[in-house]
Amino acid sequence: MDEVGRKKIPGAVMIPSGFAEVGEHALQDDLLGVARRHNVRVMGPNIYGFYYTPQNLCATFCTPYDVKGKVALSPQSGGVGMSIIGFSRTTRMGVSAIVGLGNKSDLDEDDLLTYFEQDDNTQVIAMHCEDLKDGRVFAEVASRVSKKKPIVMLKAGRTAYSFADSRLLAHDHHAADGLRQALR
Repeated sequence: MDEVGRKKIPGAVMIPSGFAEVGEHALQDDLLGVARRHNVRVMGPNIYGFYYTPQNLCATFCTPYDVKGKVALSPQSGGVGMSIIGFSRTTRMGVSAIVGLGNKSDLDEDDLLTYFEQDDNTQVIAMHCEDLKDGRVFAEVASRVSKKKPIVMLKAGRTAYSFADSRLLAHDHHAADGLRQALR
């Protein structure tokens, strides 16, 4: 990450796993600290990457996605993301973007909503989340964006015993309940 910063690269897509999702919080914090010192925004770690079809961009370890459309898909879980990519490829569903969030050490669902809000290539936003970094901020951003574009949200987990794909405990159902009420 230090080399990325020294080269003035503004963003990093961190595909590797082995960070907070397996209890290595200090390692992830160190990575993010170096990124912040250099003003580098970080996507991930623990993601498969992302696609942005209007630019034919494939920043992932998967094969390029070539069916353009107006729906942006953003799953937090790599397993759900791979399923979405597989289904989308099989049905030839057009998308504007498919963006993994992984551990959300820096960029998160609020950032993606804000980006897709102004993206002329996206008309609908569909997200899957295991947890929210800040439910109040998410509710504010989602409320604003949903006035312009529909947002479909799948919140994984419901009880304190529901484990998400990335091994994070999915227990934030009170935030999800509050979000539903705020968006009514």
